[in-house]
Amino acid sequence: MFPFWEASPVKVVESRVEKRAWKEGSPTLTPVNMETLCSPAGSRGPASNTHLGKAVLSSRHLKTPLKTLSITNCPLSDSDWNHLSRCPNTRQLRHLELTDFSPESLKILLESTVASLKSLDLEACGITDSQLQALLPALSHCSQLRVLSFHGNRISMSALRDLLLHTARLSQLSIELYPAPLESYDAQDAIHPGRCSQLCAELTAIMRDFMQPNVLVFCTVPCCCCGYKFMYKQGLIHCSCPTAA
Repeated sequence: MFPFWEASPVKVVESRVEKRAWKEGSPTLTPVNMETLCSPAGSRGPASNTHLGKAVLSSRHLKTPLKTLSITNCPLSDSDWNHLSRCPNTRQLRHLELTDFSPESLKILLESTVASLKSLDLEACGITDSQLQALLPALSHCSQLRVLSFHGNRISMSALRDLLLHTARLSQLSIELYPAPLESYDAQDAIHPGRCSQLCAELTAIMRDFMQPNVLVFCTVPCCCCGYKFMYKQGLIHCSCPTAA
C-alpha cells in the first residue's frame, strides 16, 4: 500500500470496484458501485469476460482524468488491460497499484504517464526478471516518481542491479522498497542471513554514486519458522529464530 494517497477515483479491491465518477447530468461526484461487473450473480469470486476495464474507464461514466488507480485481487482479461492502458483518462495518473498485470499493457501505461506518475506499487504481483527488464526503459523516464515498491516478488540479483541502475538517476525518488535477491535463499528456499546481508549491501552501494534515497529497504519472504520478514536497511534486521543467527 502506498505511504500516501491523493483522491482515488478508481479502486478495485477483492473483486469489487468502487468508483467516484461524474454522474450523467449531475455536477457532483457520485460513488458508483460496480461489484456485479466483477462477480456473477450470487458469487463472491471473480467473473470471466466481464470487460471490467472498459466498463470502469468508460468515458460515459468518467469525465475527468484519473489520479489514482488501484487494482488488487481482481484479475482482468487481456482485452480489459489493453483498453485500460490506452484509455485517455489514465494518461495523468499519479499513483498506480497493481497485484496483477499484463506486461505489455503495463509498459504502455508507464510510457503514457512518465510525466505524472509519483508512486508505483507492484508489491507481490508475480513479476519476473524478463518482465521487469522490459519495463526498465519506461520506468527510467518516470521523472516525477517518488515512491517505488517491488517487494514481495522473486527477482534475481542481476535484475535488481539493473533496476537500481535505471532508477538511480530519478531525482525525485525518495522511497524504494525492493525484494531481497533470489540468491539470498538456499536450496530449500530458506533465508540465508549472511548471504542476504552481503547481497543487499552490494545493491545499496550502487546508490552511493547517485542521490541517496530517504528510504531504501530490501525485504525477504516471511521466515518459515516464525513468519517474520528479514529487512535490510543499512544492516540486516532479522527474527530471533536460531536458524537466523
